[in-house]
This record gives sequence, C-alpha cells and structure tokens, in this order.
Amino acid sequence: MTRPSADGAARRGRPVSFQFIIWIVAAGLPGIVSGDGLGSCRTIAEDRERLACYDALASDTPPATEPPATISAESLFGRDAAQTSAVLQRQTGISTPQILDVEIRSVETRADGKLQLSLQNDQRWEQIDGRPLDLAAGDQVRIRKGAFGSYLLHKQTGGRSMRVRRID
Repeated sequence: MTRPSADGAARRGRPVSFQFIIWIVAAGLPGIVSGDGLGSCRTIAEDRERLACYDALASDTPPATEPPATISAESLFGRDAAQTSAVLQRQTGISTPQILDVEIRSVETRADGKLQLSLQNDQRWEQIDGRPLDLAAGDQVRIRKGAFGSYLLHKQTGGRSMRVRRID
C-alpha cells in the first residue's frame, strides 16, 4: 500500500515512526563511522587524555580543557541541598558515604530520656525517636542513611536500631 508523503511523493513500506527512528539513529553515526570519534581516541597515547576523549564521545560534550572554577558561597546560594552536594562532590572528588562504622566515645542521657552520643571521629549525634538502645562508651555502632534523609544507628553486634541526627 502506498501513501502520499508530505511532499506528495508516494511512499511504501514502513510506518513513518519507524523511518524516523532509523533516520535519528543514522544521524548520530557519521562521527563514529568516519573515524572522527573512536578512531581518533584510539590514537591518543596518554591514558587520561584518551579516557577524556572516550567520555566526551559518550556524553556528546567536549572534554574539559581547564580546571573547574572554584566554589564560593555565592555560587552555592539559591541551590537546594542536592545541587549543593553534587557541586561539592564534583569539585572535591569526595563522595558522601552511605554507612559509617565508628566507636562511641561517650553516651549522655538527656532529661527527656533520649541519648546524645559523642563518637571517636568527633561527631555528635542525638536520638530523635523511639526507645533508647543500651549503648556505652567503647561500643561499635553503624550509622546508615535511612528514608527521607534520616539516619539509623544500631550496634554492630546486631539488634534493633534507633533514628538519630547529627548535631555538630
């Protein structure tokens, strides 16, 4: 069956959507097929430069030629926490851990019965819900990220956990 196309010519065979997809895929191939892409990356002797070339091909962005700009308080103003974290991680190369294994330095019980913990890495955390755990100085604990930005603390020997937040 033939249908007239937009320019009035008869067209056979495949639906327009399939032909459009083939055209889009083929439009991205000339750089790779002609040797501009992978072939030119293979000829780079320096490992970092070659990797940057491959990364640029994969992301369709030119490789960075100069170091990233320094971060200032003004450059972070107005960004939400996720954007700020991403910028800082990209700039410093430090990623946020998902789990922290640490020893307790001291445990205090507040007037409301909840715990306040000082850890060997100089961090301070407080319990924010539930019953306190039976914790003492010298106990090994694990703090892990929970849902909705919360953190859960439990003894490394096992048992239940309690929700905590960092206070320093």
